[in-house]
Amino acid sequence: MKPGDYMDLLHCKTPEQVYERVSDWSSGLTPREHLVRSTILDIQASLEGLLKNVYYQLLLTVLFQGEDEAGNEKAKDDLFNTITRMNFSSMFRVMRPLLKAFPSTDLEPIQSLNDLRNKVTHRQDMSEIEYKGRDPFNDADCLAQVYLDAWAARATLRKFYERMIEDPRALSGHYKRFYEENCDKLRKENNSAS
Repeated sequence: MKPGDYMDLLHCKTPEQVYERVSDWSSGLTPREHLVRSTILDIQASLEGLLKNVYYQLLLTVLFQGEDEAGNEKAKDDLFNTITRMNFSSMFRVMRPLLKAFPSTDLEPIQSLNDLRNKVTHRQDMSEIEYKGRDPFNDADCLAQVYLDAWAARATLRKFYERMIEDPRALSGHYKRFYEENCDKLRKENNSAS
């Protein structure tokens, strides 16, 4: 089939007709329900993506790096692909104690946000879905809370990343340079003393 044939099969002439018809047939949700649903899914996907990146960076610190650059890249790719394919629950089960120990309450809603995402993904009846006892589909303040809880969690995950991953790497690099510079000085002093 060529482009446009599929629209004809649906008896649609314009893109707007396709969007409306497919939306009606696939879920029966109202336009606002679609908007809220897709917003919740996007919010959680963004948070999950950041969490997976933090998880990858944490594990990268203990990934052996040898002289074989191609082997190092393969190992990094394998780790990245493994984490990318992980479901949220498996990853978060490992990350939870680390995040819980971090001094911020902004990370607490992560599990609730994922639970909301699961409800939105797997239920057709949006009237049964709640976040912290409220309905994000009919309570705009609740949807705002979903957004702000996720925003605060992302901001704190970035702080976690800086403090627990970037700062130690920078410090390690500083110590390595200091060691190498001092080893060179000592070698030169020892060579000139001999």
